[in-house]
Amino acid sequence: AQDKLLLLEDIDENPHRVDAMLTHLLHCGLIQRAAGLVIGEMTNTDSRCDATIGARAWREIFRERLQDVPVPAMVGYPFGHMSAMLTVPLGIRARMDASQGTLHFLESPCE
Repeated sequence: AQDKLLLLEDIDENPHRVDAMLTHLLHCGLIQRAAGLVIGEMTNTDSRCDATIGARAWREIFRERLQDVPVPAMVGYPFGHMSAMLTVPLGIRARMDASQGTLHFLESPCE
């Protein structure tokens, strides 16, 4: 959706499936319409690399797929299924600065 941040994370997924899901989002134009991308942790994904189909790490997949996309992106933001994770509220206004690696929430998630 335009003017929205797209947040992605996953757990226990094979890297080639992360690649397929990311490629699908690119082909349908969802990523290109986003105001920015915040990529969290892909927990236990690299441990599932399969050497018979390329064995690429998830960060490498994201870098390759997003290199020509003119949308600001932060890869490895500390949210997702990890031990020291952030809780990221959804549906509120936020400001992302990809060059600084920051995400500021502009309103309270609670009323």
